[in-house]
Amino acid sequence: MITTIRGAGMLILCLLILPLGMGLALCRARKLTLVYFGGLMASWTVFELLAMIFHTMLWSLRVMAGIWMGICVVVAMAGYLRGGQQIFQTRWGEHKPWNTVQKILLVLVGAFVVLQTVNTVFGTYYGNWDDETYCAVAVTSWYTDTVYRCSTTAGTLLAPFHNVKYVLASWPVYSAALAILGGLHPAVVYRTLLPLLEIPAFWWIGGAILTMFFRKDRTRTLMSLLLFQLLFLVAAEKMTGTGIEWWMVVNCWTGKSVGGGMVVPLILWMMMELYDTPGAAQRLTLWKILFLASCAACFVSASLFFVVPVQLALWGAVYLLFTRRYRETAGICLCLLPPSICAVLTLF
Repeated sequence: MITTIRGAGMLILCLLILPLGMGLALCRARKLTLVYFGGLMASWTVFELLAMIFHTMLWSLRVMAGIWMGICVVVAMAGYLRGGQQIFQTRWGEHKPWNTVQKILLVLVGAFVVLQTVNTVFGTYYGNWDDETYCAVAVTSWYTDTVYRCSTTAGTLLAPFHNVKYVLASWPVYSAALAILGGLHPAVVYRTLLPLLEIPAFWWIGGAILTMFFRKDRTRTLMSLLLFQLLFLVAAEKMTGTGIEWWMVVNCWTGKSVGGGMVVPLILWMMMELYDTPGAAQRLTLWKILFLASCAACFVSASLFFVVPVQLALWGAVYLLFTRRYRETAGICLCLLPPSICAVLTLF
């Protein structure tokens, strides 16, 4: 019981409280959800930087987890001290009154998210090469106290960057670090606890994108989200393991699922927010979040090394064409840089 309470408390701290505090320190956005996701991307970026150093130097994963936690705590405390009042002043969403139909739709959408999460955690199993490799990396790093420097099959020591794309995308090591901090086994964190964040976050971002389309019509937004949820489930049932729908229902804990379900939609959401924000100061905050999301993409999945630059280039070109804010071309180029460097390292 004590281990369970400790693990749950540590995960709430690492996945909710600290990211929100880091967002308050780094991102003065007008929506608290943007503040939170900016802080989450910042915590993942810090983890990626530390992981690359500790992997190269063959240093202790447990020491790295402690340093990462310390950095996040310091930044989050600064955020809460400096901008804690923003939690009450910044809106999560629109404050218009909810009518009966909207309340019913909200309950249905929320119930679907809960049911999908429960089903994924307790009712699905995914056992192909991807899952076995990711989980093995997390467990091996945890047992050997290294940042993916030991073979998952033989246990022997490996050279730095022995498999570049899987080393650069250190998402499995994240599960090992959370397991160390929470006193849990990495497989439990990886397959059972992380979906509790991933699935609700996926639908929250999806709802935010739909809100951008139906700005003043909450009913239409919720109905569209509910319809999308139903179509999503039908598509997942017809998939054979190759689509984002199937990934998010069956194995949402892998890097490609998090990339397709959270990071790519988050980047699209940021681009839409940028288009809709007239003030230069507010856009600067959004550019910060977008850059952090681009950095975090390198941490989540190797497939994002190529997907994110293409996404940023295409949507960035559309953004510049329609807004004529050509001075912000530098922002797009800066956001393109981290995943593009990883793509080059992977290819050559």
